[in-house]
Amino acid sequence: MGTRTGRGAATDRLAFLLLVLETSAAGEVRLIDGPVDSQRGRISATIAALMGCGLPGASKIADRLEAMDLVERRREETASGLYQGTRMFIPTARGR
Repeated sequence: MGTRTGRGAATDRLAFLLLVLETSAAGEVRLIDGPVDSQRGRISATIAALMGCGLPGASKIADRLEAMDLVERRREETASGLYQGTRMFIPTARGR
């Protein structure tokens, strides 16, 4: 991540730092509560609130962080096979 330059590099670093500060000891990021846009999701809404940006930009940040394997999205499944919600984790260095 530190060697990446260009458009959005500094934004991604800041977003990752803010997510790390919101992370529990187990590596789970605390997501915001309350109603969120169902098209973008709670993860994008959390990043938007932390960064002070809009949901489209936050969604792109989340996608880039996930593509760099810095964050991990886990979808919870109910007994009927439907998805209940999404949780975000920051993988530990020991797990790599």
